[in-house]
Amino acid sequence: MTSLLHGGRWAGWLLPLLLLIGPAQPAANPARIAVGGMLPSGYVGVLARYGLPRDLLSDDQLADPEVIGRYDVVIVAGLSWEPNPATALDAYLAQGGSVLLDYSAPNPALRHWFRGRANNQQQALMYGVAARSRSPFTLAGGDNPLRAEDLPTTFEPVPRSFAPAIAEPANATVLATFQRTTAAPNGQVELAERNDRRQQLPENGPSAPAIVLESRGNGRVMLCGPALGMATSLAGADYDQLILAMLRVLTDGHAAPQLTPEGPRLGRKQSQRSLGDTGEIGATEEEEEEVATEVEESFARPPGKGPRGNLPTGFQLVEELPAPCYDLTGSLAGGPCELLLNYWNAANHVKAVVSTGEARIVRVENGVARTLASAKPRLSQGASFLLKERADRITLVAGGSLLQATAKGLHDGAVAARGMAGELGYQSWEEPFFTDDFMRTNDTRGPWTTVGGRWETAPVENPDMGANPFSYKVEAPETAIALTGYSFWDEYRLSAALRPSSGSGVMGLGIYAADANNLIRFEANLASGLSPSAEGLRLVRVSGGKPTVLAAAAGCLVRDQWYSVQITVAGATIRVAVDGTEVLSATDSTFSGGQVALYARGAQGRFDDVVVEPSATEFLSGQRLQGVVPDYAGTMDVDSWAGPATPWEAVPGQPGLFWRRHTFFGAVGMRYPLADLPDGASASLAADGDGSRFDSAASITCLRRGQNAIIRAARRGEVLAEATVAVPPGASFALRLGSGKLAGLLDDKVVVSAPVSVGQGRLAFLAQGYRPRISGVAVWSRNLSDYTFDTAPVDWWVGSGTWDVTNRWSCTPDWSWFGGFSKDKAAIWYKSALSGDQVVDFYVGPKMMPELAKKERMGDFNAVLCGDGKAADSGYSFVVGSEQTGTLLTRQGLVVARNPRFRLFRMGHNRWANLRVEKHGARVSLAVDGQVVLDYVDPEPLLGGYAAIWTQNNGIMLPRITLSYERRAERPLTLP
Repeated sequence: MTSLLHGGRWAGWLLPLLLLIGPAQPAANPARIAVGGMLPSGYVGVLARYGLPRDLLSDDQLADPEVIGRYDVVIVAGLSWEPNPATALDAYLAQGGSVLLDYSAPNPALRHWFRGRANNQQQALMYGVAARSRSPFTLAGGDNPLRAEDLPTTFEPVPRSFAPAIAEPANATVLATFQRTTAAPNGQVELAERNDRRQQLPENGPSAPAIVLESRGNGRVMLCGPALGMATSLAGADYDQLILAMLRVLTDGHAAPQLTPEGPRLGRKQSQRSLGDTGEIGATEEEEEEVATEVEESFARPPGKGPRGNLPTGFQLVEELPAPCYDLTGSLAGGPCELLLNYWNAANHVKAVVSTGEARIVRVENGVARTLASAKPRLSQGASFLLKERADRITLVAGGSLLQATAKGLHDGAVAARGMAGELGYQSWEEPFFTDDFMRTNDTRGPWTTVGGRWETAPVENPDMGANPFSYKVEAPETAIALTGYSFWDEYRLSAALRPSSGSGVMGLGIYAADANNLIRFEANLASGLSPSAEGLRLVRVSGGKPTVLAAAAGCLVRDQWYSVQITVAGATIRVAVDGTEVLSATDSTFSGGQVALYARGAQGRFDDVVVEPSATEFLSGQRLQGVVPDYAGTMDVDSWAGPATPWEAVPGQPGLFWRRHTFFGAVGMRYPLADLPDGASASLAADGDGSRFDSAASITCLRRGQNAIIRAARRGEVLAEATVAVPPGASFALRLGSGKLAGLLDDKVVVSAPVSVGQGRLAFLAQGYRPRISGVAVWSRNLSDYTFDTAPVDWWVGSGTWDVTNRWSCTPDWSWFGGFSKDKAAIWYKSALSGDQVVDFYVGPKMMPELAKKERMGDFNAVLCGDGKAADSGYSFVVGSEQTGTLLTRQGLVVARNPRFRLFRMGHNRWANLRVEKHGARVSLAVDGQVVLDYVDPEPLLGGYAAIWTQNNGIMLPRITLSYERRAERPLTLP
C-alpha cells in the first residue's frame, strides 16, 4: 500500500525508503509487481489467482518516477494520455526497471513515448504501432526465452491487436509474430482501425511482430501487441500462462505462482448462472462450516434405564419405535384417555391423561411419578385433542387449553394408548425447513397459493447476470394473501424481507395458517416517511375471518425501504422482530400449527428471501467468509471483488505468505481442510497481526507427517504449545482467538491453547512446501458484515435517492448490481450504529446516466463514518473524486483535510474501484485501490455513529460492501 500525501508527493507506506533510491535490485521471490493503465483488471486478476504480489497504481502514480521505482516490474495495460507517463517510464528503464507494455489502448500517449527516438514528427507517428491484426500469433524461434516456458506455440487471436513498431532493431528481440495484418500505410493506424471497424478490411498484409523484448537504458521493455488487458478483463480470455511466462522473463524467474488458481473462466456476457453451472467455485455450501462453534450432532433419543418392559394391561401399542419428534391426535370416549409416551418400562416413561374435566402430563423416573403440567378443561365426549412431543418439550392442546411441559433428557420408548374413541393418530414430525428467493419467472409455478390481489415475480433485465434478480411483487387494492407449507408445520420461525412500494395500506406475514381466514398475522401500517403511528405494528389472531388484536406497538414500515421481519412461535408464545429487534410478543393457543403466509391490504410491495426453520434453531452470530464466487458474477467481477484470491495479499520477498485485506475486531476463527495439505508441507493460520511481519500474529501451524500432524501454537516467534495428533479422513484444523485465548483445533476438538495479548487485527495464511487453494481458508468474525447483495438489502436504509438492483450500462443492460442514483444526493446508510474502531471497504463503479453529458461520471464515490444517519456531511464525510475539488474529508460539515492532486482513474467504464475508509482511534484515513490518499488525526475524535455510502448528481453501483467494527448497536435507526 502506498500513499499520495504531503504536498502532492508520493510517499511510501509499509515499504522501506531504500527502495526509492537507485536502480531496482533483483527481488527475493516473489517479485514486486505494479499494474497500471487503462485496462488493468485482467492483469490484476491473473496476479491474484496465482498468488503474486500486486499493487494497482493510479494514473498519477504511473507518471511518478518515485512510485514506479519501488517495483521490479511495472505492467502498463494501455497507456493513459493524461498525465503522460513517458518521462517517468524512461527514467525507470534507465535505472534498470522492467516494463510490460500492453497495447490495449494504442492512443497518442503510446506514440508520444517513442517521440524522443524519432527524427521527425512523421516518423514519430510510425513508431509505437506499425499495423493492426486480428490473426493468431505464434512464438518465434531461435533464442526465445518464451520458448523455454511450457507454452503452446500458437495463440488464439485477440481482437483489436496491434503490431509494435521496433524503434531500435539492434536492441530488440521478436518473441512472437502475427500471422497476418491489416496494413496501415504511412503509420495511420487509427484511420485503418476506424475503417476496419466499419468495413471489416481483409487481413492480407504480411506477418508482423506481436511481442517484442527491447533493451532500454539499463532496463527492459516487453511490447505486447496482442491486447491481453482488454481480452482478459472484458472477454475473459485465458492467456494466464502467457502473461506469467512474460513476467518470469522480466523478473528472471522471480514471479513463480504461489497458489493453485481458482475461479470460473467466463466469456463476455457470461456468468455461471447463464451457463447453467450452479456449482460454486471455491468452498461449497456443505463445506461452509461454523468455524467458531462446535458442530451439533443429529438428534436421537438415548435408551432408558434398565431392561425394556411390557406394556401395562389394556394399553394398545401405537408405535414401538417412534421418531424422536411426533404428533398424536385423538378423540375422547366416555372415560379418561391415557397415553404412554417414551415407554421403556414401568419405572421410566411419560403418561398423559385427558378427560372431560382434567388434563395432565406426568413423568415417571426411577419409579417416582412427578406431574409436569395440569389443567381443568371443559371437554365433551368426542372432543379432539393434539399431543406434540418435540426435543425436550411435550405440548397437549385440548378444548382451548394448552399444557406445555419441559422434560429434559427424554429417552427412547414406545407409544401406547387406551380409552380412545377410535384409533389414535400418529404422525412423525420433521423440522420444517423451507426457503424461497423467487428465482423464477411467472411462467414457472411456485409453491404459493394466492387469494386476492395480483402476485407476480419481478425480474431485472437479465436474471442470469444480476445480483438478487427476482422478488415477489403484490398489488393489493383490498386483501391479498399468499400461502405455502403444510398443516403439520409448527414450532418454527418465519423470516422474510418486505419492501413497501406504497405509502399507505398494510403489509405483513402470517403463521399457523389453515386458510386465509384462520391464522396468526403480523401486520404493519405503511407510511411515506419515518413517522410511527400508534399501534402501527400489530399481532392479530384471525379465526373464522374475525380479527382479534393480541398485541400492538407504535411503528410503521416506510415506503421503498427493505425490512427484515421474523415471527417465532414456540409453544404458545409468539414473538415478532423487525430488523433484528423484538417489537411484539403474545401468548395464544388457538392454532396448533399450519402454513406460512405473505399478506397485504390496500398496498403495493415486494417480498423476498422467505425462510422457515425450527424456532429452536440458533442464530449464527458473526459472518463467515469462504471464497465462494457468486453465480451471477462476470469476468470483470471475478478479476476484482468476487475472486476467491482477491481478499488475500501476497507479500514480496516472503514466499507463501498472504495477509487478509480487512481488519478483524473481536473474536475470530479460521479453518483449513487437511485434505489439501500434502505430506511434509505445513499451513499456518494467523490472527491479530500487524499486516507486515508474520510473527506479529498469534498463529496455529499444522505440519503434516503421514497420517499424523504436528499442531503448534505460537506468538512473536515463541512456541506456546504443541501436540502431535492422528489425522482422520476429511479432517480440518482451525484457529480460534477471543477473550485473550488462542486455541488450535482438529475437527472442533481443542488440541493446543495458550493465553495471548491483544494485537492489531490482521489475519494471515502461510503455506510452505506446496501451492494451496486459497478458497479453502474459511474465516469467521463476530464483528464483520459482508454484503454482495444477492439477498434483499435489509440492513441498509435509503437516506435519499433511488436504490435498487439496476443495470449499470445502458449499452449492455443485461448486467445489474445494487446501486443508487439521484440528480441531488443519493445516500444509503447502514442501519446499525457503529462505535470504536471501524472500517468500511467497498467496490464501486459509475452507472450510465442518460441525463449526464458524459453518460458516466468518475466522481463522488463518497462515504461517511460516525454520521447521524441523516445528513451526508455529518460525522467524517469523505468526498472522493468530485470534479474540481480533488478528494477531501469533512468533520461535521467542516473541511479538515484535502488532497487536491488525487483523481480517480479516467477510464472506469469496465472496471471497479475499491475504496476503504477507516477510523482507528484518532486516525481517520481513506485508501483508493490500496493507495492511502487522505490521512487525518482528529484532536477530538468522534466516538461513533452511522456509516453511509453516497454520491451526488450521479449514479453508482456497489457490488460489495464489507464493514468491520469494534461494537455495533442492537437497535437500528429504522425503529422509534
